[in-house]
This record gives sequence, C-alpha cells and structure tokens, in this order.
Amino acid sequence: MARGYAGDPEQLAELMKAAIRFDGYALVDIFQPCVSFNKVNTYSWYKERVRPLTAEHDPTDFEQALKAALTFENADGAGIPTGILYNVEKPTYKAQHEVLQRGPLLQQGATREFIQEQIGKLA
Repeated sequence: MARGYAGDPEQLAELMKAAIRFDGYALVDIFQPCVSFNKVNTYSWYKERVRPLTAEHDPTDFEQALKAALTFENADGAGIPTGILYNVEKPTYKAQHEVLQRGPLLQQGATREFIQEQIGKLA
C-alpha cells in the first residue's frame, strides 16, 4: 500500500511504477484536491502537510505501516506521510492454484464439467 500526492508528480510516478511492477494486489492512495468544489483541502493545504516517509520507515512492519496510514494531522508537525507504507510479498492467488497458472480456462479446452470440477477444487 502506498500513498501519494498529485502535487508531487515525481514521487507519484515512482509509486505507480512500483504498484504496476508488484506481483499481486497493489493499492495507491492518491491525494488529488478538487479545484472546483473543495476550497479547504487545496493544493497549498496538502503541500504544507504531506511529507515523504523517512528512511527509518520499514514497509515490511505492519504496525508501523498502519500507524503511518492513520496519520493525517498530528501535534508534532510530522505531517501526512507519503510513499510506500506497506510492502510484503506473498504468494498470489494465481500462484497458489495450478489450474490458474496454466492460463484462462477457456484456453485450456475447458468444458462445463472441467470448470465445475476446478471450481470444486478451489472451494
């Protein structure tokens, strides 16, 4: 999981590249102010508050990632953290099931019976 800000296009591009390269589900939360209707949370409002994560942040530590994700405005002035908050590699759903690794069922010459049998194995 990552968080970025539209006002920092360089960091945002790197976050999106990392998400695309990640083998599995990747979520990128992007702060993108609405210039038409939101007159409070403007680009300047975010610019004053967002801060890239420090080098001390460990993206494999779930508790640290959760704390960073829940940080919005705090008393110490650290701001809203942006960057890769949490990144742990786990086997994907596809990697855990051989039938899915062979490709789409229809390209495997699947019949209705075959598909029902495979669905039964996944349950």
